[in-house]
Amino acid sequence: MNRIAAYLARRDFTSLSPAVVPRADVLVLCGSAVLAAIDVAATAFHDGVADRLLVSWGDTPRRT
Repeated sequence: MNRIAAYLARRDFTSLSPAVVPRADVLVLCGSAVLAAIDVAATAFHDGVADRLLVSWGDTPRRT
């Protein structure tokens, strides 16, 4: 599980700053329960790295 998590958390860019990443048409935030990911995507969008922000959200499993 740790290996999968490390792969999914891999960063292709060291920063989502407009000075580092190329301008994009769409910034996609795949559903996540990690609040930091939402904050990073919102900040990058606000900073102008993309024209649009697409949020794909899934259902979070509930423990019974």
